[in-house]
Amino acid sequence: MGTKRVGLARTQALIQNLKRELTMGGSTLAGVKTGMPSTVTSDTTLAVADSGKVIRFDIASADVTITLPTTVTAGLTYTFLCVGASAKTLFVDAGSASIVGAAVTFAVGSSTSRAAYNETKLGFSDNHLVGDRATIIGDGTNWRILDAMCGPGFTAS
Repeated sequence: MGTKRVGLARTQALIQNLKRELTMGGSTLAGVKTGMPSTVTSDTTLAVADSGKVIRFDIASADVTITLPTTVTAGLTYTFLCVGASAKTLFVDAGSASIVGAAVTFAVGSSTSRAAYNETKLGFSDNHLVGDRATIIGDGTNWRILDAMCGPGFTAS
């Protein structure tokens, strides 16, 4: 550009032109969180249509199992979020596939730890806290843990 100076009016006009150049024309955005279903309180089977949603759970009276789709499609993503602490367990069941990855666990007043998993079930057991969460994504064969921040009740089997 050299030493050429651009005035304020010209800069504003260039910015306005950039704003108008983004046209979506019927496009869709991949990976956008599309909604939040009601809070899970009983056994549930997730569908492909639930991909990208935050699956909230609040279990008070009995253990609950969330079953993942039987076909692990690459790109399917589910986030599990605890919205109510209790003495019951939420299991995430991958069926014949594995859930592979690592999770950071913590205990109030204690240090954090990291654990690796390669199991068919993950669990938020009796010590889970409000805000505990885990996000998994399908890779076409297995489920991968993208992130997991959980209390000491996070388990795998």
